[in-house]
Amino acid sequence: MACQYCGCQDIEQGIVGTGNDNASNFALTYRKGGIFVGLTTVYFDLCKNCGAITKMYIKESTDKNWYKE
Repeated sequence: MACQYCGCQDIEQGIVGTGNDNASNFALTYRKGGIFVGLTTVYFDLCKNCGAITKMYIKESTDKNWYKE
């Protein structure tokens, strides 16, 4: 896979995203029934040449009750 921005093929895959300065994982939230909330880790692919995020994805099933505002 090549970077859509610069064409480089040096892509680092599967980087786990982190949030604020507490370095907590960046995650998507979903309801697991009632008031219980589940989190799923978001992964990134990064172009090592220009620094662009070329892909953002989860590895779990997408068939969830995703939390929306």
